[in-house]
Amino acid sequence: MAHEFCHILFDRTRARKLSHVSGAWTTARVEKRANAFAAMFLASRTAVKRSFSDTSVEAVKKQAEMLDLGYTALVEHLFNLGLIGEAERDRLRAPAVG
Repeated sequence: MAHEFCHILFDRTRARKLSHVSGAWTTARVEKRANAFAAMFLASRTAVKRSFSDTSVEAVKKQAEMLDLGYTALVEHLFNLGLIGEAERDRLRAPAVG
């Protein structure tokens, strides 16, 4: 819902009346912004830093559950916050793909 809330706040001029801008025709940039907004809305920088200590897949899955975020969303959020680097993000992405 936080993702869609971002669309309502920032993208309503692109949408039809009584609708929102999310969908297959939306740009990747707009969707990426909505995902980042939702992650920050649900898991502030302070909350994530306070609970983040282990970068094992199991620990990140547990933290995602605790923060009420999807695993992949948390991995991207950790990267966006600068708490993990690109190599670590790629390593953590692998279980979500397989």
